[in-house]
Amino acid sequence: MTSHHSKLLSPSKPVRPFRRTAWALLVTLLLTACATAPPPTPQPPSALEQARSAYQQGDWSTAASRYNALAEGSDSDASALWLRAADAWWQDGDTERSAAALEQVMSTALNLQEQALESLLRGESALAAGDLEAATFYLSAALEHLPGTQISRLMTAQRTLQELSADPAAMTLAQVEDAISTLPAGDLAAAQTLVEKLQQLSDERLRQEAAETSPLGEWATLSLTLRDTLVQQQEITLAAQEWQQRYPLHPVNAEGYETLAWELGRQLATPTKIAVLLPESGSLSAAGSAIRDGMLAAYLDRPASSELVFLPVAADSESAVNAYAQASADGFDWMIGPLRRESAWAITEQADPRLQGLLLNTPQAPAAPAAEPVAIDPLPPTPVAETHSDGVAQAQPVTQPPMNPAAASEFLSISLSQENEAQAVAQRMLDQGLTRVILLLSDSAWGERVENAFIEHFLEADGQIIAIERFDNRQADHSTELTRLLQIEDARLRRRGLQNALGVPLEFEDARRDDFDAFFLAASPALGRQLKPQLRFFDAGEKPVYAMSRVFAGRPNPSLDADLNGVTIPTGRWVIALNTDSDETALRQLRSLRQGAFTSLHALGRDAWSVTPWLPLMRRDPTFRFPGASGDLRLNQDGQLIVEPLWGEFRRGLVAPAMTVADPR
Repeated sequence: MTSHHSKLLSPSKPVRPFRRTAWALLVTLLLTACATAPPPTPQPPSALEQARSAYQQGDWSTAASRYNALAEGSDSDASALWLRAADAWWQDGDTERSAAALEQVMSTALNLQEQALESLLRGESALAAGDLEAATFYLSAALEHLPGTQISRLMTAQRTLQELSADPAAMTLAQVEDAISTLPAGDLAAAQTLVEKLQQLSDERLRQEAAETSPLGEWATLSLTLRDTLVQQQEITLAAQEWQQRYPLHPVNAEGYETLAWELGRQLATPTKIAVLLPESGSLSAAGSAIRDGMLAAYLDRPASSELVFLPVAADSESAVNAYAQASADGFDWMIGPLRRESAWAITEQADPRLQGLLLNTPQAPAAPAAEPVAIDPLPPTPVAETHSDGVAQAQPVTQPPMNPAAASEFLSISLSQENEAQAVAQRMLDQGLTRVILLLSDSAWGERVENAFIEHFLEADGQIIAIERFDNRQADHSTELTRLLQIEDARLRRRGLQNALGVPLEFEDARRDDFDAFFLAASPALGRQLKPQLRFFDAGEKPVYAMSRVFAGRPNPSLDADLNGVTIPTGRWVIALNTDSDETALRQLRSLRQGAFTSLHALGRDAWSVTPWLPLMRRDPTFRFPGASGDLRLNQDGQLIVEPLWGEFRRGLVAPAMTVADPR
């Protein structure tokens, strides 16, 4: 038994050599298999991966082209691919292709991060276009879900937005400056684009840039010079020659200047069909005729294709409203008039948005206190009894006709308000450092209105009213009032007191008060011619005298107006031209205006027509001044054309441009 068991445990053939051989064979087979198997073929990157790779490497053009191709062949992901293409085109500087790709994007098909990227891209596009409101909206929308890799880009856009919000013109100037450096020689179309961009800037900003010695400064000067050529109705060929003489190396030569001027002029179109509402009978007929003649004179100076139709209106407001309604029904697209304040108000109450216009007076509700019926008082006021006062004046409220707020978008207005003129004189005196003033006033309702307006403005600016004296227009000798006003009588009384006390005669000249800087004069021509020489007689002739324009009769008369020498008045270009030009045609035209009494109304008519094509610019740019016949016109936020007068001074009996006086302080 034992041997049998041992036999089973002891195999008849050896085992170890077999195992070694089998293991070696297995290893050999495995090594042979590894040595002979071919390597796997690498797969090329997909088109989407290629687009992503190009984008990550900053190869914007390649990335944009690949995304573009993918978007064109895709259905499900087209919007996301168009967005990537638009973004890459934008990064490459191809704004047109970027915009075209962005138009294909449907926001609803994007996820939140993609929508944020779309908002960022639209915000950047709005910034480049100068649309700050849209840029603000889109950049705010991009903030919440924008991928982290784009945050720095968003912050850059937001900083740019803040800078442009503080200075909106900076973007336009930067665009123009970049374009100047690459402007092709002789490319008038590109030059016109630059000029049109600059024309969008405010007049004030253009003049700031024009003062700089740089290529951009020269282009700003070109833009201003072109505008001045048109607004002053200069001969274009002559202006072009002058431009080339001043800037012989500028890319725009004389021929180019003419082309640009004609193109800009073409854009200054007047309305096609204009209704003019003016009185042809009644107490205002003469004023209406003066305005009509001025308007026609300006129309003939600058003929246009517009149809100008005069519609007569009566003194009542209903007549003006009916004429306005008829003009609207007949398809007129602009209106000028009416003249009465109440009629102007009535029209604003019935405003038709299809027919806008320029009112020839500031609208005043019928319930407002009575005021002058026309834009100015063309004839001398009716005198009343003499009164006078002395001492420091107190500010009195000035009745200002309320503007109908509902009509602000439909109507503009212009008037030669006497209150506005008085305030302009007050400001002029303050600007010249004349802060202590004596008032010399016509004793009339007109004089009282002027007094209130002047005092209110003067005291608000910390000026001092030293004394006030009112004069009767019917008297010629005003020595009693002047000796009292100038305190000469007080000096005489002191002399008599000393003589009586000393018991001996004393000799000395009469002394006047010297506690003031200047006189403000509100008087008719006759009263003004009386007072100025008498001021000289009482040793006050060297004090500056500023007067309302009414002191000028309206036509040159050197022999009579020599008594007004040295008096400064607010005036307009037409009046100064008439006083310095011997054009007989103009003088005959002036004589037809009540011997000059309606000169300012004639100038108002000229301005009502001439300013019309410039009103869109004035709505956009409150710093722009139109050089009108009445003065410089600017449009305020209430839609009122404010007349900023020129300043004239009587010299040798004629109104000449005034000289600035030195500040006495």
